[in-house]
Amino acid sequence: MEKKTSKIVAATGVAVFLALGLSICGQNLDSFCAWGIVSGNNPPQPPAMPRGPATGEVGVEYTYCTSATDPDGDYIYYLFDWDDGTWLGWEGPFASGDEVCGSHRWSEKRRYEVRVLARDSRGAKGEWSDPLSISVTVQEKPEMPGQPVGPISGEPGMQYTYSISPASDGDHLSYWIEWGDGTNSGWIGPYRSGDDITDSHVWDDEGTYEIQIKAKDIHGAESEWSEPLRVNIVSHSLPESAESGSWMLVLFILGILFVVIGYIVLVRRKS
Repeated sequence: MEKKTSKIVAATGVAVFLALGLSICGQNLDSFCAWGIVSGNNPPQPPAMPRGPATGEVGVEYTYCTSATDPDGDYIYYLFDWDDGTWLGWEGPFASGDEVCGSHRWSEKRRYEVRVLARDSRGAKGEWSDPLSISVTVQEKPEMPGQPVGPISGEPGMQYTYSISPASDGDHLSYWIEWGDGTNSGWIGPYRSGDDITDSHVWDDEGTYEIQIKAKDIHGAESEWSEPLRVNIVSHSLPESAESGSWMLVLFILGILFVVIGYIVLVRRKS
């Protein structure tokens, strides 16, 4: 009788223990499931190696995707390890086989190994994925363009053309020109190394203007402003009073010429 009672107590204890374990797994806690105490549950397969850019720049966000399958068809949670000490926590749940993506930006220049871990909805963890090696560098600004080249004086209303001295750090740079009168060229380009780069402008008013240029690469990094080129715009036309005075002088000289010529003709007739 005592043996039978002991067996009943033991069976009851095992049933309670398993029920407790299943309850805990259903709440996505790892204590029982991760140690394999609950039988009949298989962990997910290791996720695929993350897919995404293998190079990047500090401060820029990049996205990486992966997927895993669960032998029991359980829902899956994912944990991304960005290899910089930061964790976003478990993401999910997702259906078995669904693609899952995570985004991240790094704050230091170095090489990182990104990997992903999967666990099922009952808490069983699989193995880490193969890592994706990512080289993160610092985004460097283009070098400062040279001072623009062109006329340093002119008149209002006239068009003048200026050449841009390209920055020396490669192809595919665009340029922005400030004309010093509140107008600009907007971004022109991109240009290849060795291209002749020119732009023209008309100043409407007299004054001294400073032309400056900056460069931008295909990543959006902008250079410092170039050294300014000063341009003096001055009107060279005579004032209206000066023009009227000039005409009066011309008429006066013509009058004298007519008088002299008339006198010469008169003298010759008398002789």
